[in-house]
Amino acid sequence: MKMRLIIKISQLICCLFLYSNFAIGQSIHAVVADAASHQPIADVFVFLDNSSKGSITDEQGGFSLKVETDQHIELVFSHLNYELLSLSLKNVAAIEDTIFLIASGVLLDEAVVTSKKVKPRVRSRWLKRFTEEFLGVDYDRKLIKLKNPEVLLFEQKKGVLKAFSKEPLIIENKLLGYRTQFFLTAFESFNNGGDLRYHGKVFFEPMKGSKKEMARFKRNRSKAYKQSSRRFFAALGQQKTIDLATYEVGYATFDKTGKIVNYEPMNIDALQVEEVRKEVYEIAINRILTITNNENKIKQAGMRNMGATLDGRVGDFKQTTNNIPRSYLWSKEGRIVVNKYGTILNPLELEEAGYWSSLRVASLLPLDYKVRTNARL
Repeated sequence: MKMRLIIKISQLICCLFLYSNFAIGQSIHAVVADAASHQPIADVFVFLDNSSKGSITDEQGGFSLKVETDQHIELVFSHLNYELLSLSLKNVAAIEDTIFLIASGVLLDEAVVTSKKVKPRVRSRWLKRFTEEFLGVDYDRKLIKLKNPEVLLFEQKKGVLKAFSKEPLIIENKLLGYRTQFFLTAFESFNNGGDLRYHGKVFFEPMKGSKKEMARFKRNRSKAYKQSSRRFFAALGQQKTIDLATYEVGYATFDKTGKIVNYEPMNIDALQVEEVRKEVYEIAINRILTITNNENKIKQAGMRNMGATLDGRVGDFKQTTNNIPRSYLWSKEGRIVVNKYGTILNPLELEEAGYWSSLRVASLLPLDYKVRTNARL
């Protein structure tokens, strides 16, 4: 069975850029102007992708943004009347004095615009599907809200649902304490087997609250991090001691029908981890890497609803007993590349299934989320 390329948002967005050392007090200064008229543009939102650091241009188009790293960053420039610009910098000193934006068209593609004419019940069905797949099937509907669904346009052809938005999607996450702006650049949901591809740029604005609410945000963020792949790969890459009672690691294979079979546990120390450049690590895998987080118990319904992203294999992957889910990663290149923060740097080479693949936008944490270095892993 041919493997379809699957992209997990929690791994895709900006993971190719933010893997350098954190430095102290680097500042970026520039002017944003119209590409045609060269006139300065006010009120442009400038932010470091997948972070909580941003700025707004003044009337002269100028902005200043303090960042914690001096190299390998991605700046995003957003204005309603201009095309979204993503600017990758190997070093902050390489930024031009003036950044030019291109005016956007008034309308989206004609085929997309016609989606406004669909019957309300059809749009409602598409919106429900989008929201569940985008945020995660088991997101907390009381605490996590998509605040501006009206900006979404949909198109469905040959069983593929596509979503588009000229404006950022606003997600109010009262579970983790973030107001998130998600600049959607692609969304494709396939009917055959639950495959999903989506990506974009994201900015996190920490929410304020009472002392009790802030304490709850802190607990929930810590829990989300502990359940994520970032925690495991950060420890593995930096060769920190991993609690063997927390994680069980093994390998599995595909049979002729494409099912995941022949699971074999292995010692974590047997994984081949090599530092290929400063604080970037490569993990060699020749079968399906299988990770079980024994700390993490979820409801049985959650196990049934987890979105497998291996092509056509929903329900085919094996789970543990006691409602403890497994996560599966397979690499066509035989490797997983991670940085010191546990972010996967080669998501285009990977396919996933199981628990980690079900953690979507509702579970995202910014890469500048501070993790206690002495925390038990």
